[in-house]
Amino acid sequence: MKKDIKEELVKLITEKIATDKRLPWDKGLLNGEFFPINFKTCKRYRGINLLLLMFLGGGTQEYMTFNQAQEAGGHIKKGAKALPIVYWNVWNKKEHRPAESGDDEDDIYGFLKKFSVFEVGEQVEGVKPRREFKTRENPHNTKVEDFIKAFAKATKLQVNQVSRHGTAFYRLEEHAVYTAPVEEYKTTESWAATILHECVHSTAEAMGRELGDGFGSVKYSKEEVVAEFGAALLCREFGIMEQEDNTAAYLQSWSQKLQENPDWLINGANAAQKAVDYMFEMAGYIPQGEELEEGEGE
Repeated sequence: MKKDIKEELVKLITEKIATDKRLPWDKGLLNGEFFPINFKTCKRYRGINLLLLMFLGGGTQEYMTFNQAQEAGGHIKKGAKALPIVYWNVWNKKEHRPAESGDDEDDIYGFLKKFSVFEVGEQVEGVKPRREFKTRENPHNTKVEDFIKAFAKATKLQVNQVSRHGTAFYRLEEHAVYTAPVEEYKTTESWAATILHECVHSTAEAMGRELGDGFGSVKYSKEEVVAEFGAALLCREFGIMEQEDNTAAYLQSWSQKLQENPDWLINGANAAQKAVDYMFEMAGYIPQGEELEEGEGE
């Protein structure tokens, strides 16, 4: 492709995503993304505790200790496995008490103290979560669902629905796509755009793409462009047009890297088309619309 033509195409896209006004990127979730909090204090966990509970928990993301559950009139479900959190404690060894401001530094030492917590609703009965968890009876898009089922069957892709308040990802080692169920999204279209994005990721190995080695890395960034362009193509194929502005908003989060590396847009769009063609082929799906004769439309 000639450089001037490529630059013109890139300019059209970057002007859309690199605006002065930040476009509102909406993940389409009814509940947003719940962060883990302590049920009693309502304070958000931080640091290693935040990461532990985000990845090990899965439902309400509200946690309490055994004693806190009793205080609240609840009880731990039989067989519930506690989740660990840690607390940095500072002790005055000379006076055998918690350290205070002004204590001699030679008299104090710090240590990690481990606590066990349980998730309200998931592991604790008799206590209602503080945050309201919403669901909606969204109509099912059978066209999208049938396409995903056919593609998943042909490629042995696992499609797992998990209630983790917006967690959506593709796991290469399992060849599995994870999303929240359609009931946790504002619209069926929002769910479809999300799961199609992850399904495009699932084509990476078959298409010779690398998923990347960490958020923000070059490979990761390139792959996100492919997945989002691919999802946009699939959404248009299935008549989900309202997601296009959200695609632009998503890509805007990568706008600086895209402007610095304009080839990512062209290469990403081409890779997305190949991925979508592969998905159509594997699912036995015939794209909508009449085929143009060779040369027509050029």
